Amino acid sequence: MQKKKKIVFINQATGYLTIDIINEFAKDYDEVALIAGSIRVQDIPLDRKVKWSKITKYDRGNPKKKFLSWLIGTIQIFFLLLFRYRR
Repeated sequence: MQKKKKIVFINQATGYLTIDIINEFAKDYDEVALIAGSIRVQDIPLDRKVKWSKITKYDRGNPKKKFLSWLIGTIQIFFLLLFRYRR
């Protein structure tokens, strides 16, 4: 029996280039997940097959807000990888 091919992408602020890359992987993988705070769609939407786990949105404000949003996002990613996407 062949094992399912799975992949997880991590990007706190996902844009059109990341969407294009993930959509290409979605063609060849059985399960595709994205851990992201926001998804900015332009022309091509994220493939419906992709499971999105939402984390805190990246704050592009002052340096303190940037760092805090990055830190919270990093902690959320760590626990998602540890408990939800361990395999």
